[in-house]
Formats: sequence, C-alpha cells, structure tokens
Amino acid sequence: MIDEDGSYEGMNTVLQAPEDVTAFVGKVAAADPYADSIRLVHDKRPLWDAEQGVTDHDVVAAVVDGFGYLSHRDRDDAKAYPVGVPGSPGCEFDDEDFPAGSGLSLEQFTAALVEFLHTAKRPTNVRWVV
Repeated sequence: MIDEDGSYEGMNTVLQAPEDVTAFVGKVAAADPYADSIRLVHDKRPLWDAEQGVTDHDVVAAVVDGFGYLSHRDRDDAKAYPVGVPGSPGCEFDDEDFPAGSGLSLEQFTAALVEFLHTAKRPTNVRWVV
C-alpha cells in the first residue's frame, strides 16, 4: 500500500496474532481501491524448493469494494476459491483473477486469514470451489 506521504507499506508485513490480521485487513480495506493483491506466505510451511526459496503454497488475498477475496493452493490441495457472497463481483489483478461470487464478508475473510495463520492450512470456515 502506498500511504498519503508516498511511503510504501505492506511488503513483508509479519502478522503473528489475530489482532494483527484484523488491523491489517482494516488497513487494506481502507486503502486505495486500486491497491494490488496480497501474496500470503506462512513461514511454518515447508519450502517446495529450499534452494530457490519457493514455497509449497500459493495464497493470494485482496479487499475490493467491501469484499475479501482469497485463493489457496498447496501441495495437498488444488487451487480453489471460496464460495462467497452471491452478488460479489469478480476482480482481476496481475497475478490473480477472482471469480464473481467468491468475495467474502470482511468478517468471514478475516476469520479465514486468522485460521490460516494458526493452522498453516486451507481455512475450513469457508466452502471452496476448485
């Protein structure tokens, strides 16, 4: 996120507790509506390729128009999107296209991120569609 003073925030932000996730979602929700997507890396998951530093998971998130968007893929689960609010629009980013109907309420989105923080696995508080 680029703040009003021109400073950049967000790269390598560390979230350790549920309140960190809640505060971060609040910042992202209040950010520029054209802010980019967020790649989440869980440091408790093993690396797919330790030499190259490639993670064994790909989790992308975004907040657009009051909806939280999420995609998840790891070595055990194919890429999937949540079954979200039926009227949520799709949105596109350079590294992710979220389908219409996959946007979650910010409360459910935050809960999914908190679950991911605690378990390092695909959140179970939402239904997923491959």
